[in-house]
Amino acid sequence: MKKLLLVAEDRIFAIDKKWSYNKHGFNLVYTDSSDHAIKAIVNDSSINLVLVDLSFENGMHACDCASEILLKKNLPIVFLTGIIEDHLIQKCEKIESYGFIEKYSAVSLHVAVIKAALRMHQNRKSYLNKNIFKKNGVVDFLSYKTSRDVIRSHNCSSNAIMEANGVIDFETVFQIDQIQKLQNDFSDATNVASIITLPDGTPVTEPSNFCRLCEEIIRKTEKGLAECIRYNPIFGEKTEDSPVILTCKSGGLWDSGAPICLEGQHIANWLIGQVRNGSYPEKGMREYAKHIGTDDETLIKAFKDVPTMSYEQFAKITRALNTLVDQFFSTAYSNFQQACSIEAMQQNEDLLKEACNQNRILLRELQHRAKNSFALISSMITLVIDTITDEEARSALKAVSYRISAISDLYSLLYTTDLVKEVHLDEYLIKLCRSFEGMTDNICFNYSFDDVITSVRTAIPVGIIVTELVTNAIKHAFPDSCSGSVWIRLIDEKNKIILEISDNGIGYNSRTGQISCDTFGLKFITALVGEIDGKLTMESKNGSMVRIEFDN
Repeated sequence: MKKLLLVAEDRIFAIDKKWSYNKHGFNLVYTDSSDHAIKAIVNDSSINLVLVDLSFENGMHACDCASEILLKKNLPIVFLTGIIEDHLIQKCEKIESYGFIEKYSAVSLHVAVIKAALRMHQNRKSYLNKNIFKKNGVVDFLSYKTSRDVIRSHNCSSNAIMEANGVIDFETVFQIDQIQKLQNDFSDATNVASIITLPDGTPVTEPSNFCRLCEEIIRKTEKGLAECIRYNPIFGEKTEDSPVILTCKSGGLWDSGAPICLEGQHIANWLIGQVRNGSYPEKGMREYAKHIGTDDETLIKAFKDVPTMSYEQFAKITRALNTLVDQFFSTAYSNFQQACSIEAMQQNEDLLKEACNQNRILLRELQHRAKNSFALISSMITLVIDTITDEEARSALKAVSYRISAISDLYSLLYTTDLVKEVHLDEYLIKLCRSFEGMTDNICFNYSFDDVITSVRTAIPVGIIVTELVTNAIKHAFPDSCSGSVWIRLIDEKNKIILEISDNGIGYNSRTGQISCDTFGLKFITALVGEIDGKLTMESKNGSMVRIEFDN
């Protein structure tokens, strides 16, 4: 369980948050005094994060209390605020913090920001941890780049642009190796040192053209390195009129920089500097050497080797850097967003394909079950027929069984093909005709089908019509088991489909129990023809012929 220290004067607020945080896995301890807060930081090594209420003034102001805490221990600071005041925010931004929480907002927001701060602080510690960055007991600043577990490129999903707290992540958007090359080239061309850091001072790139004073002396001490990183955010500021050019708080050299801002968010700083004019503040340099714990003669000798440059020349380089940053990073970010949009479209297309595939599988399963259900019903009717002696009832049930089989054959065809809404009507009718051949030995079946694709809605009535007419011919066109022929044709005439069923039997006028204008069979077929908006024509000469025309 992570331990949090809350520095606030509102005891009721503290008690409420202690209970709320505990439910989310945080142990909150509370103090209402700056002195007690600093003592707690020094004496309690289990504290993982400090929450400072900006309205706190018991002993010292909240910002000053946070600064003192950072001097004692490297812990993540998060500010709590009830009213956002510009002067307070500006003052807090000078402090190495991990953002703000509106103190009376939902506890879920508190927890989200705290978790993000802990995670970001842990990442930063991986750069400065003694076990990683110390070689022979001395901080090795240049090792931070090679110690990273993962270097993320811009080839990522669009969801990765933002962290959980809604902040654009520099290393997600930009390819660090390309940025490193650009930084190196700029430093070589201008003879200034360069490095890119996050807004809190955490390095992103390796340093370019760092002078011996900074690289081999100041940053080789823990105190010097910590102060460099702490004051780096200051040089990323920019006023309305011109960039900020200041002497650094460590070596006294000129430094400046350009903020890298995207969509109104300050995501990084490109810092340049490590140049001086011709002056030589020996006394101040010796005092600084003592402050960071290094040899003063060595430090002064390295100081004299620092490149010299006029203020005007350094200002020109600074303005050029700001122009470069504004143009390059905005263009690169636009390209990144475009790439993410393309990737998002590809992801959506893949999801759509997967959804279509799942729907196809589901439909095939439904078709399979429909086929099995119709087959089961047909089998049950057949069992019932075997128990009935009345010939008229048996005939009626057989007719129903044939109609159900026609529908079952259609779903069987759908199940074995990739078609969803359409049917090869010729394949379907061939399947039906083969089933007719097993119903009698004295009739020869002849069929000719053009390749016709139609909807399932049309195929079902057509299949039942063919079944009805062919079974009627089998039963009535050839009495006394005399031999004969039945012809089934499917003709595609442009936009008109013609279905013909004919035989050389005795004809409709001579049949008994056959199709006639007042029988159920004709009414049933007429109704089915109406479903496909077709036209029915019947002839009875040298046999019989039924012709149905319908639009496809």
